[in-house]
Amino acid sequence: MRQVICGLGAVLAVAPVAEAVTKYRYTELPIADAELRGISNNGMTIGYVGLSPSRRYFRTDGVSGLHWLAYEPLQVVDDSFEKSAFWIRTWNQVHHSRLGVYHNGYAFKAVNSNGEFTAVHGGPVAYLGDGAAAKIHQIPTLGGVTHGNYGPAAISEAGHVAGTLWAADGQAHAFVYHNGVTTDLGLGVGLDVNESGQVIGSNHEGFPNGGWLYDSRTKTTRSLGTGQFRPTDINRWGQVAVFGYDFSVGGLRPLYWERGRMSNLAAHVAGGNVPGFDLSSVTGINDRGQFSGFGYHTVNGQRGDVRAVILTPATGTSGFFPLTPNNADAATGAGRFTAAANGTWFALAGAAVGSPHSGGPAGQPASLAPSAPAGHATGTAEAYHYRLASDGSAFRSIDDIAYGFADPVSVWVGGLLLGTFEPGQPLRFADHATLLGDRLIGGGVREFTVTGVTPADRFEDYATFALQLTFTTPTADFDVFARNSLTGDADGDGKVGYSDFALLRNGFGGDAAAGWYGGDFDLDGLVGAADFGLLQRSFNMAMTSTQLAEVNAFAASVPEPGGAVAALAAASGLIVRRRRSRA
Repeated sequence: MRQVICGLGAVLAVAPVAEAVTKYRYTELPIADAELRGISNNGMTIGYVGLSPSRRYFRTDGVSGLHWLAYEPLQVVDDSFEKSAFWIRTWNQVHHSRLGVYHNGYAFKAVNSNGEFTAVHGGPVAYLGDGAAAKIHQIPTLGGVTHGNYGPAAISEAGHVAGTLWAADGQAHAFVYHNGVTTDLGLGVGLDVNESGQVIGSNHEGFPNGGWLYDSRTKTTRSLGTGQFRPTDINRWGQVAVFGYDFSVGGLRPLYWERGRMSNLAAHVAGGNVPGFDLSSVTGINDRGQFSGFGYHTVNGQRGDVRAVILTPATGTSGFFPLTPNNADAATGAGRFTAAANGTWFALAGAAVGSPHSGGPAGQPASLAPSAPAGHATGTAEAYHYRLASDGSAFRSIDDIAYGFADPVSVWVGGLLLGTFEPGQPLRFADHATLLGDRLIGGGVREFTVTGVTPADRFEDYATFALQLTFTTPTADFDVFARNSLTGDADGDGKVGYSDFALLRNGFGGDAAAGWYGGDFDLDGLVGAADFGLLQRSFNMAMTSTQLAEVNAFAASVPEPGGAVAALAAASGLIVRRRRSRA
């Protein structure tokens, strides 16, 4: 059972809940009196049963179920060579689930999937090691004496180390170490760090009395609030799992912090095996927004055994678990949503393989990666086009953009760039009324395009491009089309040339929809003269004389505007005019 150290403090102010909305569903682990320590992106968890020194340790995964471990699990990681892996600690050794003994002679504190580790030794003194290079070096101190209660607590995938050290003033100070530099974060305890260098910590070592977040990029610290809580885990995107305690009612509280807002997860949970479940705390959060935690079943007014649980966002409530189309065609990269409700997250599952992010031959339908979690679509297109299918409605706003992408995306309406946007930056189309002119209808637009969609490194297997949308009516029907950013680029190579022409020619005049990757660049369901015209205006690749002759012969058989290609090609020799069209 978890030991909670209590103390005095103000009751934490949590954002009010207007009504109980199911945003998470929980899955119980089939183990009594169990608690979880963490959860990987692929859903593997590690945890324990019972009190020290007689604790029993385990790991779980969605494929092979429950596994008991002979030693203490240090943490669970997502390795590049193995999607779900874990480290276990056996005295002064640490073992990888596949690699065996990793290093000897130090008391290990944390590891990452790159083989870097933190440890203490001889005093203890804090160390950072690189297992692959067989090197280890001391982390510079803050000028105080070493003390066994402190040291490095966490290491990020980018090699940031966070923890607590004694400073010259005789007080415990949180720190972050990166690239040879130790930064003193002031009084408090450093608890975790993500690969962006965001550090979470507590205001005090003992009872939960508030916390903070330090950003290594901006060198700024912000408060997570004061009261009876302690942050426990931060994921790649800055979402924080928080261990809360409410002394007024004598119970634990499962809290969650994001973008300046603290929420009580218990108000948004449904599911489970038996009624009367009380979600008590969350202990970890992965990069897909899933939480590990624990709670209790109450039967006849009596609290039962501790139960370890995994919280997963309900479909449509998160960018990681969005609503997918009622009807979709993987071959063309298109899908339709019907009776879509305001405020829902939407995504076209997977990507047609003509996308540069799909990793397959052009012109073939996409498939889900074998390593993808069950029920989770992977793969993204480079761009998407959204078009209303129901009369009398329009897209009022893009309320949010999913995490998981390397750069801000660009939003276009009819060839007009409205700007670049990233998670946490809403877009109201009415705010661009001057630019949009008569394209703005009833406070919204009938269609728009998003370009520049690039999955973040090491998140490709999980990234699904999702938008949270609001319409000018309570519900709406709309279509989403996968495409590439450059108009005319059917094969996803970032250029427009003969290979794109060949794809368009093969599908030209067909009755069935070919999709963007078959040459339907205006996304009207057919490949025709208008699409050929769009292609010719974007040609930017050299052609051989034979290829040019084929293009001219085809152009001669196509009514305007496509016939303009012949003259264009002749005027420029074998190099067709360079021009890029982005939306």
